[in-house]
Amino acid sequence: DLRMSRGLGDVYKRQVYNETNDNYDLYSLNINNIDKVDLINKGLVTGEVYNNNGKLWVSDKNNLYDYEDNSIQFPKKILNYFYLDKLFQIDINNEGDLELTITNITTKNTENTFDKIVDVRAENNKIYIYTLDEMTELN
Repeated sequence: DLRMSRGLGDVYKRQVYNETNDNYDLYSLNINNIDKVDLINKGLVTGEVYNNNGKLWVSDKNNLYDYEDNSIQFPKKILNYFYLDKLFQIDINNEGDLELTITNITTKNTENTFDKIVDVRAENNKIYIYTLDEMTELN
């Protein structure tokens, strides 16, 4: 079962579900040499793979972490997206509404939090956040 594919330049990373072990194996495929597929990690807990500015991120049940430096990590939320140098995470707040948290990956500081999220769009290096009350544009 192929779960996710993320391009990192000419290299694609793919997670494949290992039914026997109930976990995921991570493979690397260079599009310039498609006859060679490399198994680069076995036994990952989840099938989530992320690409952030050419860096591979994976997750366990609780955290997202930089594949090459697992000391760089963030708590995982229901939905997690990377865009530019930001981590966008959507979760359910105490009132039952969707909440968006935007974290700077470099500084690890929370830059913005929005409640009552309806939609988030990223276009041309700008972020558009739609809530029940307003639309906010971030550069």
